[in-house]
Amino acid sequence: PLGRATLLVDDTPPTTALIIGSPKHVAVETFVTSATPFSLVATDGGPIPVGTAYIEYRVDGTPSWTSYASLFTLSGEGAHVVE
Repeated sequence: PLGRATLLVDDTPPTTALIIGSPKHVAVETFVTSATPFSLVATDGGPIPVGTAYIEYRVDGTPSWTSYASLFTLSGEGAHVVE
């Protein structure tokens, strides 16, 4: 026999915010040092939010994503892209 189930669909993807600690200088671009901490915060919105299981990020388009667990820093002179 077939059972009955009520399923809720969450079509709203979570959003992730990058929080840049100090030291930093914000002008047209944001300048940081190798000691500047970065953190990520995920928010699941929408009419029926189910939460987030994990956050992943990568720096400068590396092929693999890193599981976010705590603050991280960037190294190396020049521009960087955090996804």
